[in-house]
Amino acid sequence: MAYMVIPSSKDAKLLDLSPYQHNSVNITILSLLADTESNVSRLKDITQHFSEKGRSYITDSLSTLSILTFDAVQMFLRAIHGVSYGNNMELNKVTCNNEQTLELGHTIFNYLSSTKWAGLSGFARLEKGNRMDYTINILQLVEHHGLQRLAEYTIEDGAYKQVESTLPSTQAIKFKSLHITAIIEEPFLMLAPNYEKLHGNARFVGFCADLLFEIARDLGFTYEIEICKNCTYGAPDNNGEWDGMVRELMDQGADIALGSFTINYQREQVIDLTKPFMHVGISILYEVSKKETPGLFSFMEPLAVETWFYVILAYVLVSVTLFLLGRFSPYEHVKKTIRSEVDGKDIVIKEFRLSLADGFWFAVGTLMQQGSEVAPAAISTRIAGGFWWFFSLFVISSYTANLAAFLTVERTVMPIENADDLSAQTDIEYGTLINGSTMLFFKESNLEPYQRMWKYMSANPHVFVNSYDEGVERVKNGGYALLMESAALDYRVKKNCETLMQVGGLLDSKGYGIGTPRDSPWRDLMSGAILKIQESGDINEMYERWWNSNRNCNIDPTTTEQLGPHPLDLENVGGIFIILVVGLTLALALALLENLHKKASDSGRICRTDATMQLAM
Repeated sequence: MAYMVIPSSKDAKLLDLSPYQHNSVNITILSLLADTESNVSRLKDITQHFSEKGRSYITDSLSTLSILTFDAVQMFLRAIHGVSYGNNMELNKVTCNNEQTLELGHTIFNYLSSTKWAGLSGFARLEKGNRMDYTINILQLVEHHGLQRLAEYTIEDGAYKQVESTLPSTQAIKFKSLHITAIIEEPFLMLAPNYEKLHGNARFVGFCADLLFEIARDLGFTYEIEICKNCTYGAPDNNGEWDGMVRELMDQGADIALGSFTINYQREQVIDLTKPFMHVGISILYEVSKKETPGLFSFMEPLAVETWFYVILAYVLVSVTLFLLGRFSPYEHVKKTIRSEVDGKDIVIKEFRLSLADGFWFAVGTLMQQGSEVAPAAISTRIAGGFWWFFSLFVISSYTANLAAFLTVERTVMPIENADDLSAQTDIEYGTLINGSTMLFFKESNLEPYQRMWKYMSANPHVFVNSYDEGVERVKNGGYALLMESAALDYRVKKNCETLMQVGGLLDSKGYGIGTPRDSPWRDLMSGAILKIQESGDINEMYERWWNSNRNCNIDPTTTEQLGPHPLDLENVGGIFIILVVGLTLALALALLENLHKKASDSGRICRTDATMQLAM
């Protein structure tokens, strides 16, 4: 623990502080005198015409009272000299025991009050007898370097000015107490579970709280975190005026801005940012899409609708082609002898091997890999049949390969898959964190999809959110996608993996840094400390602690329950039974029609035979 000590003596700088120079003690001194050695040197120059006895009183350890007394005498002498110029001034002996005054006493007093003068103790003037416009110097005891002047404070206008330090940068920050402004945001900075009972920095936990602790321990400074209420990270308005924590740094209201502070060009123009401690990008947070369970006719889904159409078309085309080739090729013709029912003579007729029905039966038998009793005889029909077999082999193999997946896997229906899909639709609203770097990204982007998205968001201001927590709730309620940086997105997905998911990849690449005022001496020091912590692997441990250890996900995709085979229930294969029933019903109906047709045909033939016999008689 580092202690801070402010000695009350106006001559504390003359004390021997060497016993405390190498301890963890922050000794800060307020002094009217900036440089004692310089004052002694100037005093020796002024008094070089003094007698040897008078010069002997000037030592290297003049007190503040001695310097002020010398300045008072010098000031009074200058006033008398100024008043006496052009006046006949006679000095009478004046004591404090009588009421006699100098003849030009009021004139001297007015002269002193109207003149600003410079002495060994600095510039000053008198007002109603009191010294005004003087400067208090702030000095600090620094290890290996003694007392060093760090800043000055002017009494008249209350101006605080940091002076340029001649110390090494690592020494300049040691024992400093820095004011930190921050925003509550999971998991970067959060309130501790029992923060009401805690005080100071112990009230805060999170990735950035751990990172700042490591940086402070490495550089040796102390700090105090103050939450920026109703504050954003900062963005410029239409007039170029910044708000949020950027504005606070610009106004010197804080030494450091802490959080998921994105490094971008616009912010670098008005403040300084350290080297990135984390690399991120913009992505899309969306609700987990509903899974579509396989339907009764899911066995039809391995092939697209148009593929089924072309398969059926090919089936019909091949069947008709076989029929036509069978009619055209002489090798598909056979001669058959039948006896005439009229005169009993043998009649030779030409019969075709492949009828239209045979062509359809051959084609469907091949497609179902069952074969048929119909076999082409001509070379032409065999070639057509062979190519149909090759086509059927490829179609059936492809169908079978995809069938298992479509019967067992519950597919996720994704309404959007990337930013282009999001920008091209109007059913799902989308927005960003207001006045954040993501909003600036879309506002300044020159890419057409992102310009279209910014046009939509700027025309609908209600899509912006004031915090990531508000955006997450809108996503969970449905119909809304939040564009956010990947680190915060990854944290929330791991906490709510059953309801939230990341859509698409990263839209850009950038980093998070620590913000400081412009030309701050602390930026380079902290950048070096960040690189040191990264090389040691401590930042990876912090990320693992605050991201992966806080996941509430109960779904583990590596479990055997997820990866093992699933039995097929009726919902998966019920359509096959429906088709079977339909086929059997159709077969029964056709059998009935065939029966009726046969009876009608036989009845007609009997009638024609009777009529022929009657004519013959």
